Amino acid sequence: MTDLPPCGLFETAGGDIAMHLEEAGMRLAGIGSRLEDALAATRGLPGGAAESPLVIAGGRVTPSAAVHAIDTQDRAGVDEVANIVQANHPDGRLLLIRVASAERTVVVRHQAGGAGEVRLADGRDLTLDAPGKWLLLKRSGTQWEEILRTHGLDRAAARAFDGFVDPVLDRADAGALDGVDALNGGPLAGMRNRLINGDFRINQRGFGGGWLAAGAYGYDRWAAGPDGADVTAGPGGLVTLRGGSVVQPMEAPELAGQTVTVSVEEPSADLDVSVAGMTRRVVAGYGRRGASFELPRTVTETVHVELAVAGEPATFRRVQLEPGRVATPFEHRFRATEEALCQRYYFLRAGDTALYAGMTAETADARVFIPTPVTLRSVPAIRPLEPPLRIEAVGNGAVDSSASALARLSLETGGIAGMFRARRVGGFQCLTVRLLGGGSGMIEFDAEIPV
Repeated sequence: MTDLPPCGLFETAGGDIAMHLEEAGMRLAGIGSRLEDALAATRGLPGGAAESPLVIAGGRVTPSAAVHAIDTQDRAGVDEVANIVQANHPDGRLLLIRVASAERTVVVRHQAGGAGEVRLADGRDLTLDAPGKWLLLKRSGTQWEEILRTHGLDRAAARAFDGFVDPVLDRADAGALDGVDALNGGPLAGMRNRLINGDFRINQRGFGGGWLAAGAYGYDRWAAGPDGADVTAGPGGLVTLRGGSVVQPMEAPELAGQTVTVSVEEPSADLDVSVAGMTRRVVAGYGRRGASFELPRTVTETVHVELAVAGEPATFRRVQLEPGRVATPFEHRFRATEEALCQRYYFLRAGDTALYAGMTAETADARVFIPTPVTLRSVPAIRPLEPPLRIEAVGNGAVDSSASALARLSLETGGIAGMFRARRVGGFQCLTVRLLGGGSGMIEFDAEIPV
């Protein structure tokens, strides 16, 4: 494709066209060919010429104009475009493509690799299965970058790409939400967000924001990734991620083999979202933006969901993971419900007011039951916020304050059972156990999943 001639070609210092007339001893010098070049370059721009056909060959196409209707190789029903040859298009040139016929399906691959690969805005392959679906690309170095796409009459595709679902659905609209596995695909589907504390409002540890070391938990259920995290949650659920990544280990064996979508609201910069080791790019923009993942069938226990800065610091709100391929509005749960979900993994208790009764005979161990707000995920680590941890027992006048006296903990419904060794007592039959921490006296019960 011809480039436009450089500016100033037809001008002299005085601004006049350099015309050399024969009678003045001058003549036109090469201006005609330059004008033809300008005309050819203009015809090569979108709208400068009619659409022309283009056939896929081995996953590649070689455009010679600005607007092409792409057909499959050997007139197959489905074909893919992995690379678009750039020989005829200089850097910065626009290219507009669509599928040639409704009887064909062309899949444009996202970053398939190699010169001429296509970088799509949502980080996913794009299916062109109707002539009304257009894709506008711009050459950017060795890549083609998506500028704009249209969805024709495919409302479900438009909503999925824009990260929008109508808050009120009628029967006619419900059929357009293909890919939403939750009930009616929207706000009517309770408990569809599989992430806990997606708006970062529960903060039992009192984390003030800032740097977290790798694997350390700050806001409930959110830990720092392998490179740490610089994260702060502010008013209105606005989360600022200045560096690193935040991770939530999620118990989700029932999602094995399913499609899930992770979304956030109004990311100010691109985010790299990872689920079960797969990474997708969520591009900055307004509204709810997300990416979908096909979970492997081998998922049996924990799925790690990670959000990382893709370059510059990013702000976002309300993280959600849900079944299906469509990002629906964020699910707002009652605070008490959200807090109870968090306390399955971690909670705090004032040690000086926590008294637990036990029974024993003579100098045998006493069985002590420690009630918890909810049944914990596993036997917790019991630690004081400020050391040391003391365990005191009083019974029939006898006292034991050994920090290691409470042992053999086991998980039970609604609490933890433990055995207390009363070593300096004799002849009593009942006792009361108290856990005490230093400083504030607060004791943490930690059953979080290690990152």
